[in-house]
Parts: sequence; structure tokens; C-alpha cells
Amino acid sequence: MKQFILSGVFCIIASVACRAQINSFQHFTAATSPVLANSANAFKTVEINRWFIWAGTQYKGLYLYDTMRKIWHQAPQLTNVFINDIKVDRANGIWIAQSGIFGTVGGGSSIAGGVNYFPLGRDTAMEFYSVPGTTTGGGLSSRNVRSIFVDKTYQLRGNADNPYLPRVWAAQSTFFTSFNSAAGGLGVGLYPEANFFRKRINSIDAPPFGSGRPLFDAVAGERIARPGGEVWASVRQNFGKSQIL
Repeated sequence: MKQFILSGVFCIIASVACRAQINSFQHFTAATSPVLANSANAFKTVEINRWFIWAGTQYKGLYLYDTMRKIWHQAPQLTNVFINDIKVDRANGIWIAQSGIFGTVGGGSSIAGGVNYFPLGRDTAMEFYSVPGTTTGGGLSSRNVRSIFVDKTYQLRGNADNPYLPRVWAAQSTFFTSFNSAAGGLGVGLYPEANFFRKRINSIDAPPFGSGRPLFDAVAGERIARPGGEVWASVRQNFGKSQIL
């Protein structure tokens, strides 16, 4: 009976503490963190790994909050891109889906867009994957990467610092260059050789079934790898049709 009463008291205390945490907020503004002054009203996505809180913005780049030192700083590699999604892998590496910088010359948009990877989980080293002609062997269909999913399937890669990488899915929308549009798609990687990302063409309709270009907006899947695990993607426009694949 005594043990039951103590357990009940513990549950009440835990419940009160949980409610207090839910109702307690810490606000980060330009007043409290001057480094955020240029990013007001621009934050789009957030993710957490072992050392940092990662926050992506609309054309203001990438910001990190050091949970030990309690300070914000901007990642020097990404200062003016549109970040749509951030995901962490099991090694605490950070994957970023971004649409690049805004361009008006020649009808361009999504300049420098693609997938960025911080393999060490800090903004000290970065890898970049994009379309042919932008990066060597990147293999993406589009520079307008809208969403990213990191599953738990690992494959060998010859890298002394990180020999194993998760399988990564990238949902890409249309991008424009020189007044011409290029189709998006659903890419999967990383393959051990170029192209590191490759389009899953068996999931995408093609003419003569309709007109238009694939506009993938989101991708997600099971967080625990198992045989027959599923990945889902939403397509706003897939040659004339809106679909869940």
C-alpha cells in the first residue's frame, strides 16, 4: 500500500512538472540574440542533434543554437538560401533540403539549391549534392529540394571519417533556369559512386498520361528499418495529377 501511495505521488509530481515544462517558453529574438536580427520572420524548419538546435530560414540561411554555451551563430556555409527541411541521422549528421538563393537574372531561381550534409554534426565540414553541372556526381533532378527523409538502412561508403551513411530520400519540385523549367522528382541515395542520388522513375508517371512536370513536396517513412519498410511521398502535380505515392 505504501509503495502504491508513493508511486501515485511520483506520478502527480511528474505530471505537474510536465505541465510546467509545456507551459514554459524561452523566446529568442534580436533583442536577446543579436545574431538573429537579420532572420526576423524568416524561420521555416528546426531539428535537434546531440550538440545543436538547427534552424533553417527563408533566404537567410542556417542558424545553430549551442546547447552547452547557450548562444546562437550562423553557419558560414549557408547564409542566404531557402531551407525547407532538416533531418538528423543516427550518427548525428545533419541533412538539409534547400531551394538555394533567389535569382532574377535570366529567369533563374533556386540558384545553388540542393542537399547539404554536415557529416560531423557540426558546421565544420559540409558536403553538397545538386544537379549535373552544379556538383560532380550529385545526381539530383532539381535544385528545388522541398523535403528530405533519412531512413535507417545503411550502406558501405569509402570514407574514413564516416564509412556508413543512411539511405536518404529527397523530394524535389520544379526549378527554373534561363526561363525554362526542369522537372522535379523523388531521388534516393547515397550510392557509393556517381550519381550519388538517383531518381525513382518507377514512381513517377510520364507522358502521354498528362501534361506538366512533377512537383514533389514531402517525403516520409518508417523510422525503424525492417524488410518491406515503406516510404511515402506527396506530389502536388505529377503530369496533371495530384497524388500520394
